[in-house]
Amino acid sequence: MADTVTLTCEATTKSGTPCDNRSKLGTDPPRCGRHLATPSLTGKKAKALEAYSLSGNVRMATMIAGVNRRTWYRWTEEEEFADLAGAAKITARDVLHQEAIRRAVEGVSEDVWYHGEIVGQVRRYSDRLLEFLMRGADPDTYRDRHTIDAHVDGQITLSPEKDKRLVERMTANLAADAQARRN
Repeated sequence: MADTVTLTCEATTKSGTPCDNRSKLGTDPPRCGRHLATPSLTGKKAKALEAYSLSGNVRMATMIAGVNRRTWYRWTEEEEFADLAGAAKITARDVLHQEAIRRAVEGVSEDVWYHGEIVGQVRRYSDRLLEFLMRGADPDTYRDRHTIDAHVDGQITLSPEKDKRLVERMTANLAADAQARRN
């Protein structure tokens, strides 16, 4: 069995201490996903990338960084920023996926109100999110199944009542087309 190597993030935290989180696969230099900005990207670019990596939302990221969305798209024309934005997008996808799992499996605590006062809490789960997660994890098992088996040899036969309605609609469409051509 091959030895596995676990890399740690090479970034430093805001307090200046080295990050001790595991790095994401395929990042060079190794990054955990929370420290995407490199020393060459500072200020508003770094702030925008960090916000984008947490939300996956360009509008929110640019608002947090204090820049216009057009500025973001102009920055993406730069190779370094575009590469980091791509990595941030992958990180955001992972963050959103983890949040979906949390809401579907662990649920969200909501206050219960009675006569204007909080009287307790209830945990709500998202069956719909769980369905999407299951479809993503095993699409062959949880996909919608639509099967149409048909063999057409040049003629389609419908029941008499469907034939009658189809002929009436086709006749009406032909008449309307002919009328439109005359006008």
